[in-house]
Amino acid sequence: MVGAAVPLPGGTGGVDLAWNIFFGPTFGSLTMAGFIMWRFVAYIGPIFLAIPFLNLHSHSTQSLYQRWNDITHGVKSKESPFK
Repeated sequence: MVGAAVPLPGGTGGVDLAWNIFFGPTFGSLTMAGFIMWRFVAYIGPIFLAIPFLNLHSHSTQSLYQRWNDITHGVKSKESPFK
């Protein structure tokens, strides 16, 4: 709920404070380590995973479905059922 009240992506600031309030008494000094791991897994990690794909372009007229079938089955696929 706190994250929704802060008008920043991911509730930055509000969620950080709530994390410390809720988990601080239980985990003490490990709270910050858990918070950093959570931020990396939820926000920073996916950004780094997506970087290689930012400049991908397709020059093919086939759909991804058709190309995937060609790769996995080794045959030319028929029209995509998703058209």
